[in-house]
Amino acid sequence: MHTLPAVTPDVLYAALAAGRVGVWTLDTSTGCSEWSEAMARLHGVDGLCGAAGDVFEAVESCDRAAIDEAVAHAPDLDEPLAVEYRLLLPDGRTRWLSAIVCTATGAQPDSVAVCVFATDVTERKEHDLAAARRRTSIEGLHWVNRAIIAGQGLGDTADALVHSASDVLGATAGILVYAAPDDNGGSLARAVAGIPESDAGAPRRLDWPEGIVGVDDVITVDDVSSAGVGDFLVSVGFPPETVRACGSALLVPIGSAARLGAMCFIREDVGYFSTHDAELASAIGSTAKAAIESAQRYEEQRLAARTFQQHLLPQHDVEIAGVELCTKYHPGRDGLDVGGDWFDVIDLGGRIGLAVGDVCGHGLVAAAHMGQLRYSFRALVRASSTPEKAFGVLNRIALDLHTTATVAYVELDVHTGACAIWRCGHLPPVIASAGGGTARWLGELGDGGPMLGFVDDVTCRPIRTNLDRGDVLLLYTDGLVERRGELIDDGLDRLAAALADSLPIEVLDDRCGALYQALARMGPDADDIAMVAARRH
Repeated sequence: MHTLPAVTPDVLYAALAAGRVGVWTLDTSTGCSEWSEAMARLHGVDGLCGAAGDVFEAVESCDRAAIDEAVAHAPDLDEPLAVEYRLLLPDGRTRWLSAIVCTATGAQPDSVAVCVFATDVTERKEHDLAAARRRTSIEGLHWVNRAIIAGQGLGDTADALVHSASDVLGATAGILVYAAPDDNGGSLARAVAGIPESDAGAPRRLDWPEGIVGVDDVITVDDVSSAGVGDFLVSVGFPPETVRACGSALLVPIGSAARLGAMCFIREDVGYFSTHDAELASAIGSTAKAAIESAQRYEEQRLAARTFQQHLLPQHDVEIAGVELCTKYHPGRDGLDVGGDWFDVIDLGGRIGLAVGDVCGHGLVAAAHMGQLRYSFRALVRASSTPEKAFGVLNRIALDLHTTATVAYVELDVHTGACAIWRCGHLPPVIASAGGGTARWLGELGDGGPMLGFVDDVTCRPIRTNLDRGDVLLLYTDGLVERRGELIDDGLDRLAAALADSLPIEVLDDRCGALYQALARMGPDADDIAMVAARRH
C-alpha cells in the first residue's frame, strides 16, 4: 500500500493550495470525507466536509464512474492512479480536472485514508482537444481529397465525396445533390451513402428549407422533428421513413447559395453534430465546390465532344438489296473522354464497302481527326481506282494531321459473295458460319500494312475470301476485345466464341446486341466500340 508521511491537514492543505491543488480525503474506517478550500472552489461546493460523494456531484455522468471506481479500489493498488474527469458548470461550460488517487494512513491505527489530489487542466485539455480536432480535420480532408482524386467524371466524384465525407463526419447516411450537365441543358442528380441506392428518391428540387437562415453557411440541426427540415431532406432523396427516424442533420451548401449543390448528413441521435463537425463540413464543402466545378467542366467538354463525334458518324442506316447490315457504336464506360472510333457503310453499286477505324487519342481533337479521316476515306474509295491508292492518300492525310489511326476495310460483292479485306494496323475481321458454332478470322494479327500516319508510305495488300449466304461478317474496333491485364489473343478468342454462339438469334441487329452484351459482362469496356456486320440473303 502506498502511504504518505503523517503531516497535519493544515500544513498539507496550505502547501497544496499554493500550487492550486485541491485535496479530498476519505477515511475508510469511519466513512468521513473532508476536502480543502481549493478542492471546494474547483468543484463548486460549499463546506469542507460531508458525504463521500458530495464533492463529485458536478462530475459529468460519463466520467463519474471512473472516479468512483478509482476511489473504491485505491486501497488495493500498489501505485497512485491518474484520472481525468469533467465538471459541468452552472453556466454550461465544462472544466477539466486531472486527479491522482492514492492512499495514506488513516486517523485510527491500521486504518486507511483515500486521497484525491486534483488540479484544473482545462486550458491544457482544450489546447490538446483543439490540436486533436485539427489533426482530425486534416486527416478527414486528406481522405476526402484522396477519394475525389480516385473518382473519374462528375458522377464518380460526387459518389466519392459523399461516401468519404459521411465517414469523416460520423454520419449515418448522406446525400449529395448536384447540378449535372446533360443534353437537355442540365438536371439535378444525386449520390448517396449509408442507404440503399434503390431506397433513395430522385431529387425534386434544391431549395434551402424555409426558416433556416445562412444559405451560404453550414447548418447544424439539433432536432429535425422541430426544425422543419424534414420535407427538405425528403426532397433531396432521403426516404421518408429514414427522415422520420432521424434525430439531427448537417446541411452543407456547395457554392454560393448552394448554386452547385448541397450535401446533407443525418444521424439518429438528437444534437449529434458539434461546432467542430460544422467547421470540418465547411472545409469539406469548399473542397467539394472545387471538385464539382472541375468535374462539371469535364462533363460539359465530354458532352460537347460526344455531340460533335455523333454528328461525324453516319446518321442513317444504309439499306442495300441482298444484304442485311448492322452498325453499332458504344461509348466507353470507364470515365474516358470520347474516342476516335468510327464506322462507315458505302454503296458502291453492286458492291458494298464496310469500314471501321480508330484514331489515336480522346476528346475533341481525336473526334475532329476522326471526322476528317472518315470523310476523306469515303471520298477516296469512291474516287480512287483501287483501295490501295486510297490508303496511300489517307496515310499522307494522317501524317499532315500529326495523328495515327488504324483502319479495316472490306469490299463485298453482294451478288457473288466475293470479299476483299484491307487492313492498316487494325485487328482482323471475323466470319461466323450461317449454321453457328464456328468462326474464322480473315488474316492474322501481323497481316496487312502499318497503321496510318506512322511511316511515310504504306503498302496494304488485300486478303480475298467468299461470304456465303447466311454467314455473318463482323468488323470492330479494339474496345470490343481489349481488356486490361490480359493478352489480346484472349479477347479475340472470346469474340469468336461469342459471335458463333449469338447466331441462333434471327435478326442481325439483335445478334450484334447479344454479342456486345456477352462481351461486356466478361469485363467492362474502357474504350469506345464501333461495330459493322453484314449478312448476305
